[in-house]
Amino acid sequence: MRKAPYLVFILLIAFSTLSAGDYRIGYDSTSQNYVPLYGYVNYNWSKFFYSASEMHAAGFTDTLDIVRIAFQVSNEKSGYVTDNQRVYMRAFYDSEYYSNTVNYPGTAAYTGVYNGSITWNGPGWVEVILDTPYRYNPNWGIEILWENRDGSRISGPPKFCYSETDNYTAVQHTGSSSSFPTSNGTRRKDRRPNIWFVTPTTQAPTSAVAISPVDGATDVTPDAKLSWYHTGGTPSGYRLWLGLTILPPISSRHRY
Repeated sequence: MRKAPYLVFILLIAFSTLSAGDYRIGYDSTSQNYVPLYGYVNYNWSKFFYSASEMHAAGFTDTLDIVRIAFQVSNEKSGYVTDNQRVYMRAFYDSEYYSNTVNYPGTAAYTGVYNGSITWNGPGWVEVILDTPYRYNPNWGIEILWENRDGSRISGPPKFCYSETDNYTAVQHTGSSSSFPTSNGTRRKDRRPNIWFVTPTTQAPTSAVAISPVDGATDVTPDAKLSWYHTGGTPSGYRLWLGLTILPPISSRHRY
C-alpha cells in the first residue's frame, strides 16, 4: 500500500481563542442529548441557567452585550439540521430550580435572541449567532429558554457535553407530540450543557484546533477530509496552507 506523504497544514483565523470577549462555563466531557434540545422528538423545550457567581468566575464583571452562544457537541455529526429553533434569555435570581418551578414559563418575560435553523456538526463547538444581542447585567445570573419547534424528528441527534452541578440547573420536556408542549418538565442536575458566551472583542485570536487529521498525523490519504474548530472569538474566515514541511516557504504553499 502506498503511503501518503507527511502533510503539514497551517490554519490562520481572522478571529479566535478564549480572550476578552469569550466566556466559557463547563469543562467536563460527559454527554447527554436532551438540553438544549432533543432532536428525536417533534417538539420540546428546555430551560437552564448559569448563576451570577458562575458568570463572574468566567469573567463577566461588567455590563456586556452577548452576541453569540455556543454548545459543545460530543458525537460525530455532519449537517444535522434543526429548523424553527427559538432561543430566549432573561436575568435569573435563584440558586436552583425548585419543585414548583418546573413549568413552561412562556416567553413574555424573556428577550427573544434567536429564531431560525441551526446546523449541528461535531465533535466541536457549534455557534449560534444571535439575531438580537442580549445585554447582560453582572448583578444576576442568566437563564436560557430553548424551544425546539422543528415539528419533525431525526434519528441520531447531537449530544452535548455537560458539567454536573450540585443544584438543579436544568428543566426539560421531551415528550413527542403533534404540537408544541406547554406542560411541566423535569428538573435535572446532570444535563445543563457547557456553554460559551461571546461578546464583541478587538483582540486577535490564536490558531484553531485540528480535528482531522490530528496534529502530527502521518500516512494521511490524499482524499482525507480536513476539519477543525476555532477556540473562541468571532471567526470571519479561514486561510489554509498545505506543504511538506513545518512552515513551508511562501513559494511552496497552497492556499485554500
